[in-house]
Amino acid sequence: MKKFLTVFVIMILTLPVFAQVEHSGDENPIYKSFPGFSVDIASYKSDRDDKTRVDLFVQVPYQNLQFIKDPEGYRAKYSIHIKFSEKDSEKIAIESTWNETVVAKDFSATESRSNSNFSVRSFEIAPGKYAMRCEVVDRDSRKNFVIEATATVLKLSDSLSVSDILLVSSIIKDAEGEKLVPNINRRVTTDDSSLPFYLEVYSDKKRDIKLEYDIKDKEGKKVFVEIVEKEVQPGVNRIVHEIDGAKFSLGEHVLEAQLKNFELENVANVSKKFISKIAGFPDTITDIELAVDQMMYIATPSELDFITSVDDEETKLKRYRDFWKSKDPSPGTEENEVFIEYYRRIDYANSNFGNYFKGWKSDMGMVYITLGPPSAVERHPFDMGTKPYEIWEYYHINRSFTFVDNTGFGDYRLTSSPYGDWFKYSQ
Repeated sequence: MKKFLTVFVIMILTLPVFAQVEHSGDENPIYKSFPGFSVDIASYKSDRDDKTRVDLFVQVPYQNLQFIKDPEGYRAKYSIHIKFSEKDSEKIAIESTWNETVVAKDFSATESRSNSNFSVRSFEIAPGKYAMRCEVVDRDSRKNFVIEATATVLKLSDSLSVSDILLVSSIIKDAEGEKLVPNINRRVTTDDSSLPFYLEVYSDKKRDIKLEYDIKDKEGKKVFVEIVEKEVQPGVNRIVHEIDGAKFSLGEHVLEAQLKNFELENVANVSKKFISKIAGFPDTITDIELAVDQMMYIATPSELDFITSVDDEETKLKRYRDFWKSKDPSPGTEENEVFIEYYRRIDYANSNFGNYFKGWKSDMGMVYITLGPPSAVERHPFDMGTKPYEIWEYYHINRSFTFVDNTGFGDYRLTSSPYGDWFKYSQ
């Protein structure tokens, strides 16, 4: 009996495994932002001396939710779980879960990249550094997204102090006053020249202060400086300010607010990181040099040389945009389907095929990005007498590709290089 079981197990392990690579070519590709949602926190003065009020903001794009048709239109349901743990002891300081429901009137609204649902919660917590974990779970598909980060909760005094910075995407003025729409994902575009934000200054008396606002680029160089003089009153002073005339290069920036007394002595300093992206392009494109390098499977060497032959970033961005504009199959619409699908494949390759180097540079990445998802995949991870290998079939071009893991560490290499006019980018 034992002998029979052993043979039976070996037979199972040596059978070819047939599977479909994720993101089937039959699907309508939708670019989903990573990591699936955005979260931001801001520290404000609490009524309790030993606590700080922390406002938590969560933004979930409609595209990352599963909508189900009901009598009111299309409905999506998800839960948010937040946990703050002390960095040193891992003791849980805050833990909370709540549910959200979103209703869209028509199906097109569920697919729009501009639609998101916003949530805000406030907590009282002691100042300090915390390990923050925020999880969003779609209650129908059970798909989950997680963000983990270090959260610094400020200690704010009554004498003179400043809250965290909250970036603002828009300011709505109506009969009730001003309403701020927070910029939770902390994104601006290279076309923007303004940056609105909100903060609070706390003072124990009426006094004159100065606020210095600085913007630093990804190299740490100051690209904008503004000093504003203000008279603050005792208590909470709510400040909405808009930096105007700034120029944002592609990539990460830091906005700093320095609170100074009228003798220009620094009292407090707060900062907020934000990302500048190309207008109309996915958030993942934040490095123009890398984005151009990744075009090697769709652009010719001369086209790449033309884009990279200038040092001026603005000109390089224009040439980059012009290239993708020439590939747009529906120039009259907001979406450039070729661009979106191409960089979706880049992201998928980086997530699934990376080993000794980035997935987009791997053999599997090259084939996946160029030809898209295979029609079928035959996996042989445990065949006796052979190294692990996979066979990818592409029925529409009548070709197959064999990848072998020679090292045993998941570094699959093509057994033969693809040559010929047939091996070119296709949707």
